[in-house]
Amino acid sequence: QGKDLNSVAFEYDGIKYVAFKLSKDNPLLQFASDWGDKEETITLDAVVTCGINFYKGVAQPQCIIKDFNTTK
Repeated sequence: QGKDLNSVAFEYDGIKYVAFKLSKDNPLLQFASDWGDKEETITLDAVVTCGINFYKGVAQPQCIIKDFNTTK
């Protein structure tokens, strides 16, 4: 996602989670890039900033991922 394809966004339980400006070797970005190629899951423990995103007149809960650890 994003102009440089270095951001990830997904929705869980009606809340959108977003991580911006990830490095190419970031495990979350690599997982998202490969998603759909294989039946794989990832567990994400994250530190987030929660808020409301207003886009085109629609309000949606959103968490911006600041830091995280992943396990497969």
